[in-house]
Amino acid sequence: MSIEDGTRHFLDAFSDPQAVARYVDGPRRYVPGLSDLHRMAGLLSTARAAVDAHVNMLTPEQDEAILRDAGFTNVSLFFAAFTWRGWVAYG
Repeated sequence: MSIEDGTRHFLDAFSDPQAVARYVDGPRRYVPGLSDLHRMAGLLSTARAAVDAHVNMLTPEQDEAILRDAGFTNVSLFFAAFTWRGWVAYG
């Protein structure tokens, strides 16, 4: 079966009203733990919103300014990945 034939076969299923009505049952049958996955996604989303509301992320420039204002010299960023940064500074 060619890709075009496979695509047509897949799309034809959506022209059958009964197949469309049964479509929503597929993930529940084929994905073990789907309801738990959805529950965990909701918990993680709630937790992320709580973190975002309480944690201020500073830019690297703001981090550097805070270190300099605290009296450190030769401040240099040696590592940055996602929200983690590594700094070297001398007091």
